[in-house]
Amino acid sequence: MNDREFLRAIDALCQTDDTPLEPLGAAILLATAMDITDNSRSFARKFGVAHSLAIRACRSLAVDHGLLQITDTDPRTQRVTYQLTARGSNLAKQER
Repeated sequence: MNDREFLRAIDALCQTDDTPLEPLGAAILLATAMDITDNSRSFARKFGVAHSLAIRACRSLAVDHGLLQITDTDPRTQRVTYQLTARGSNLAKQER
C-alpha cells in the first residue's frame, strides 16, 4: 500500500457507518493491521504526532470502539502496547 492508498483507507474508516473514526485513530488501526507498529511511542515517532495524542487515540480505540486491546502500559513512559481485536482486524481488512 502506498501513501495515497493509506490516506484513502484512513478517509474510508473515518466515514464508515458502523464505527466512524477520527483520522488519528484510523491511522493507528491501519498501521497496526499492516504490522507497521504495535505501540503508541513507535506510532507517534513514525507518523510525527505527539505521543500523548497517540495514547489518547489508542485508549479511545480500545474503550470507546472495541477495536484495540491494550496489552501493556509502561508506567514510566506511558507507552501503550496494543493489538487488534477481531472487530478491529475485520474493519481494517475491509478498508485495505
